[in-house]
Amino acid sequence: MHSIGLSVSILKVVAFWPIAIFAGILPISVSGLGTRDLTFALSIGDNFNNESIYAATFLYTFLVYWFLSIISAVRLFIKNTMKPKSLEIV
Repeated sequence: MHSIGLSVSILKVVAFWPIAIFAGILPISVSGLGTRDLTFALSIGDNFNNESIYAATFLYTFLVYWFLSIISAVRLFIKNTMKPKSLEIV
C-alpha cells in the first residue's frame, strides 16, 4: 500500500486482507478480480481514494499471480527445450 502512496496501518491491512482473499476465492469472477478488490476497498474505509486501493490490489494480483506464472512458464519452456536428446539403440 505504501508503494502507491497510501498510508494504511499494517495492522489494518493484515486484518482485512484475508477477508478480501477469501472473497476472491469465491467462484464469481476470473481469478478473484473485482471481488477481492471491492471487498478490500470497502473494508479499508471511505477515507482513501478507491482508485489507489484498486491499483494496490491489481499490483498484488500482478506480482503474486501473473508474474510468478510467467516466470514459471519461461522456466518450464527452457527446461523442456534444453533437455538432451536421448539416444535410441536399434
